[in-house]
Amino acid sequence: MEKLPEKKMLGIISIVIGVVALVLSWVPFINNFAAIVAVIGLVFGVVGLFLNRKHKKIFSWIGVVLSVLAFAVVLMTQSMYSNALDKATEAPQAEPASNAKASSTASSRSKTTKKNTIEVNYEKYEVKDSKTYKVNYSDTSWAGTNVTVNSVTVYKLAKAYKYDSANDGNFDVNGFVQINMSVSPTRDISIYPTQGTLVLDNGEQHEADSNESWDGDIAANATKTGNITIPVSSLSSSSSISSLRFKFNGNYETDDYDDENSDHDYDISLNLNNQ
Repeated sequence: MEKLPEKKMLGIISIVIGVVALVLSWVPFINNFAAIVAVIGLVFGVVGLFLNRKHKKIFSWIGVVLSVLAFAVVLMTQSMYSNALDKATEAPQAEPASNAKASSTASSRSKTTKKNTIEVNYEKYEVKDSKTYKVNYSDTSWAGTNVTVNSVTVYKLAKAYKYDSANDGNFDVNGFVQINMSVSPTRDISIYPTQGTLVLDNGEQHEADSNESWDGDIAANATKTGNITIPVSSLSSSSSISSLRFKFNGNYETDDYDDENSDHDYDISLNLNNQ
């Protein structure tokens, strides 16, 4: 017996909802809503099949298939998007032990081969080698002031550089002598080691004209410590200087015009061979 014509209303609704669900099923985040739409379309399709038990069911079957397909696509795309998100946020895996060791070795090598430099008047000079002499020199001969030389470091540069000296003009520099000094007065004084004069055992004499300015006015019972950096023109190595002489001056204010001690010239000689 030929089946009766299909009651199409529910089938058509199921098809429309199934198509909408299928389109939305490919869109990230929105496909969560598409899954609900697909279920609704499936319900309409199943109800259409039930009501058309003795009728044709073409539209209802199409609606059911579209809704089921949309729901399947939602599950598939959700899995794809979830895996992609996990990979994007996954922390980098630890390097294998051999690679980590190689990386560590390379880093260590980089540190040890990094060239040393010394900065003087905002200019950097590449240092070939240096030597620091621990000096135990102290002078308390003037105005209750303790002047201590803590150390002397000789820097041999990797090459000759042009040096623009404020007092000695332009000349080639092959190294620097850096004197570390502390000044502790028991009265207010003015003292200027950073404007001193260095005389070397090779006959060179140079003024300290770097931008170091830790000295000057020093209050009673205070202590100021800093460096005095002086260029050297002729220097074969960091250990080629055996002695040096360093001169600078200090003064204090007084109303006593007969006080001949208010101005003082320091003349410090250091034998580095004994250090």
